[in-house]
Amino acid sequence: MKKTVKTLLLAILICGMGSANAQQILSFSYNGHEIADGATIDVKAASNNDLQFKPTINNNEIWDLVCRIEGKKVDNTEIDLYGICTGQLCMDGMMSAPFKVNGNSSYDDLHIDFDVPATAEPAVFELTVYDTSDVTNKGTIYVRVHNKDANLGISGVGQSITLHASPNPAATRTTVTYSTEESATLCLYSIEGKRVWSKSIEAGEGTTEIDLSELPQGLYIYGIESKNGMRNAKKLIKR
Repeated sequence: MKKTVKTLLLAILICGMGSANAQQILSFSYNGHEIADGATIDVKAASNNDLQFKPTINNNEIWDLVCRIEGKKVDNTEIDLYGICTGQLCMDGMMSAPFKVNGNSSYDDLHIDFDVPATAEPAVFELTVYDTSDVTNKGTIYVRVHNKDANLGISGVGQSITLHASPNPAATRTTVTYSTEESATLCLYSIEGKRVWSKSIEAGEGTTEIDLSELPQGLYIYGIESKNGMRNAKKLIKR
């Protein structure tokens, strides 16, 4: 486990130290669950054969970002994505107008509109949110759209882990909000790979406070450790 953690910390630091923009992390949530990057979820139309898909965009780093959402149709069916609305501004087609997501915050004033004929076969759409100043800072999910008569559940959501620390940067204390599908350990590591704080957590949602007052200033890594190793590791700055 110690070797795995050190390898993970090194990978995070190599990716995160290159530039300010490289440190940004964008992701999607839906119905209160953070969606794993590259995962597929299933949704279906309302009774009027339209669908307003309303995800949330998460900016898990400290910097404000100006973002866009871009859609791409993967399957050739009758279902179409005909508009993306952010705030009061709606754009026809598969590209949103730019919108701001504050650092360590979420943006949910948006909806993505689909036309779903009653007899249409399911269609998969790729949705990507990206930082307009650095298009490599992005998050992508796939949405499988069904007609109103489909009998389905949501896939790609149940195994998600949500993890967020606020404030970040923090001087003396920070509060971590989490959700996990299994019992695990919430951990904080120094950049040298030394565990400096940990707490056992049960499956479900919760919050816990980390006392940083005795720790030196600098960069730390926090994440959820289970029998499968550390997941959803993120950076925390002690100032």
